[in-house]
This record gives sequence, C-alpha cells and structure tokens, in this order.
Amino acid sequence: MAVFIGATGTDIGKTLFSSLILGKYGKSLGLKYFKPVQTGNDSDRVTLMNLTGLHESYFLKNYYSLSFAGSPHYASELEGVEIDSDELSRHLYSIRDEKSSWKEPVVYSFR
Repeated sequence: MAVFIGATGTDIGKTLFSSLILGKYGKSLGLKYFKPVQTGNDSDRVTLMNLTGLHESYFLKNYYSLSFAGSPHYASELEGVEIDSDELSRHLYSIRDEKSSWKEPVVYSFR
C-alpha cells in the first residue's frame, strides 16, 4: 500500500498528519516514510521518529537535504544544488521496485 500526503506551504500539518498515519498503521501495513527533499535544519524524519516511536527503518533517508528553510526550488538555488527531477523519479521507481507492496510510484514527475 502506498499513501501520499502532500500539500503546498509550510506549517499546515503534513508532518503531524504523517505521524498520525504512521503511528496508527506503520507497523501493521508496513508503511515507510519518505520525504524526497528536506529543507531547513529541522528534520521531519527525526520529528516523526520521535512522535511515532517507530524504529528508524520505517523512515527512508531524504534524497536531498538542504540547510535553508524554504521551498525546495529556492533553497536549492541559494545553495547551488541542482534538484534533478529525472534522477529523483528514478530513485522513486527503485524504491517502488524494492517494496513489493508499492504498486505505483508515489510521484511520476517533478516538472
């Protein structure tokens, strides 16, 4: 099973909602958390581990981690990091292929 939680903007509840879903169904459904691009020094991955009490194996590492707290496109521009959407899509497909319960990729394209 794949669950996608997405929204635009910050501080609107994506991390909190993710913690509720993972805390309730993470173990029983074998859910994993993956945030492709983390911006800012506050790691959602660590926050979710603390909120849910789940082992770190339930949380995949961010593909890109940027220090500036802002939108991924702005943070990457400031830090001189190119976010390669094709590479990121390939990574998502590889995650899907490793996880037999994922039937479709979470995201098809970032363009």
